Amino acid sequence: MLAVPLVLCGCNKTTNNNNTTVQPTPVAAYTVDGLVDFAVSSSASHAWNTAVYMPITVTYHDSAQSPVQISISNLPTGVNVASVTSGYLSSYGPWTGTPTFSLSLAFWTNWPGPTNGTYPVTMTAKNVSTGATKTFQFNLEIKS
Repeated sequence: MLAVPLVLCGCNKTTNNNNTTVQPTPVAAYTVDGLVDFAVSSSASHAWNTAVYMPITVTYHDSAQSPVQISISNLPTGVNVASVTSGYLSSYGPWTGTPTFSLSLAFWTNWPGPTNGTYPVTMTAKNVSTGATKTFQFNLEIKS
């Protein structure tokens, strides 16, 4: 009996059937979870201990552990944001950590508060080593 070796090969197809180059979809190195739309009161009680909290988690999905900096922009005038640790304000940002890490962000209003309405807010996550950024949007509603 004659033995024939079986050779299996695999490849990634880089062209489609029209001979056009197809780029593979890049996998995100990290994700930011916990962003939600929410509302903050513009009532007379304007103190950080009446804040609305947004817990977020930054998780890496590859082995290149690099610090990620989180910042918030486009807040309406009169709205504050800071991280909270053990029930106390700890930092007004930006916030940096090496994933996986979590932040609890507190949002509250000053007096006089902003006009009632819904405001688009941007969270930016920046890879400190490469400078690459990702932006995420959520809505902040101000209501009496």
